[in-house]
Amino acid sequence: MKNNSVLNNNFIDLNLKSTNREGVLEELTDILYENKIIDDKDGFLKDVYIREYAGSTGVGNHIALPHGKSKYVRKASVVVGRTNCEIEWGSVDGLPVSFFILFAVPEYGDVGIEGKIISSICIKLADDDICRLLLDAKSNEEVFDILYDNN
Repeated sequence: MKNNSVLNNNFIDLNLKSTNREGVLEELTDILYENKIIDDKDGFLKDVYIREYAGSTGVGNHIALPHGKSKYVRKASVVVGRTNCEIEWGSVDGLPVSFFILFAVPEYGDVGIEGKIISSICIKLADDDICRLLLDAKSNEEVFDILYDNN
């Protein structure tokens, strides 16, 4: 199993069942909770929604980067999901979203190397080819390799 300090194969689900924003965020939060990354699902989701209401996290190319800085996060982590349908997310390019990268960041403390890895993921998503590769990925390992190549 591939992993690093922020993401591993257990944090990737390429078959999310949800057909709306709320369901996607709940499914991704469940992964964090099941892997003991967060202490409280409802508390963390509330923090994610605070950020969502501040402005869309749809970055374009059918990808959204919801995130929450929360006291319920034990360690900075990334969870990735993809749906088989497109979900309206208010993205900057007006396109619906089917690929999601949820960042969970502790409210207090230095995230150190985790912050650098999260930042490098965001930089990669500026590349349209990388975005296409993520949308077409066939396995969790493929997603991991795309996100962490050269990290």
